[in-house]
Amino acid sequence: MSTPVIRFESVSKKFLSKSGEEIHALDNLSFDVQSSEFLTIIGPSGCGKSTVLSLIAGLEEPSNGTVLLDGERVTGPNPDKVSLMFQEHTLFPWRTIERNVEFGLELKGVPKEERKNRSWKYLSLVGLGGFENKFPKEVSGGMKQRASLARSLVLEPEVILMDEPFGALDEQTRMMLGNELVRIWLETRKTIVFVTHSIQEAAYLSDRVLVFSPRPARLVKEIIVDVPRPRDLADERLNESKKIMLAELFGK
Repeated sequence: MSTPVIRFESVSKKFLSKSGEEIHALDNLSFDVQSSEFLTIIGPSGCGKSTVLSLIAGLEEPSNGTVLLDGERVTGPNPDKVSLMFQEHTLFPWRTIERNVEFGLELKGVPKEERKNRSWKYLSLVGLGGFENKFPKEVSGGMKQRASLARSLVLEPEVILMDEPFGALDEQTRMMLGNELVRIWLETRKTIVFVTHSIQEAAYLSDRVLVFSPRPARLVKEIIVDVPRPRDLADERLNESKKIMLAELFGK
């Protein structure tokens, strides 16, 4: 097997709270993420799922163990390789959708014409062609998240980290954007690490699901979702995957 894109080697993470209390977030966590894989992490609230993304993004350092990206230790942010998308959109309200998508390219000094061409490419890919001159307040929550995804894609990173990106949306919009995300992933073949509380979302979207324990997070189950795409929510194999997740999370 080829070298994994991401590797956690016996990673533990501890924080100090504002009151000075030590919080043990991750405990001896080891796993790999392969190139072009769609990996989802689920677990109880506050168990450390977002901390894992912060470690991959280089926003935090492990207390013990090693986080590797392309075989090299992660020592800080690497926006050329890793993009992080949050539950709440982080669009600038004073910039149009197009100029929001171009923002990272501006910081890198990409010429104006190339910025425009690349932003149009990814706005079209996420279904926002024709909305490039709108401001964030003029579009729906789902469109804002599409714009956030385009902004992540336009830098053409190797890895996209997604922290509950659809959690604030209604169920119908959430399912629609999940389908769109899979379509985009199949076209771009980026490596995606996706965090969610939704068991259905995890089963429906993923190649593989990691189930974490309550804090401090330990890996308690790895579930391969070997179901061809496009997927049907009524597929019994997806239901079996959901049953396994439920059993690990709630003992049912």
